[in-house]
Amino acid sequence: MSDLVQTRRPQEVELGRPGNTPIHDKFQEDQMESSEHGVDWERARRRAVQLRHFYVHVLAFTVGNLVAFFVNWLTLSSGDNPWWFQWGLLVWGSALAVHALTLMASGSFFGLEWEQRKIAKYLGHDTHHAPGT
Repeated sequence: MSDLVQTRRPQEVELGRPGNTPIHDKFQEDQMESSEHGVDWERARRRAVQLRHFYVHVLAFTVGNLVAFFVNWLTLSSGDNPWWFQWGLLVWGSALAVHALTLMASGSFFGLEWEQRKIAKYLGHDTHHAPGT
């Protein structure tokens, strides 16, 4: 039974503290981990995660469009059903291109500094900026 009991730090046991939620615990762990490794390590970690998400997007794009092509090819008859898979390829390819562009330009517009400003704003630390900044 003692293995099932979750131990908490004393400051998290107090009622009303946000530390009583698993999400907050994960956030605190992430913040402690990033402060231990430093800002450069955190930027490299975030970049690696972004790159992994892009590779997953490329894989889904490739598999999804191959499936669409074969379904379209198999359902072609004597000209009754035209080719349609290229429209999905065009739309999804455009989304993939935007993803690639944002990955190449990350840090220049919606980078780490912008994200930190937004977090501070939402936490109420920065209320002097106009909406949307």
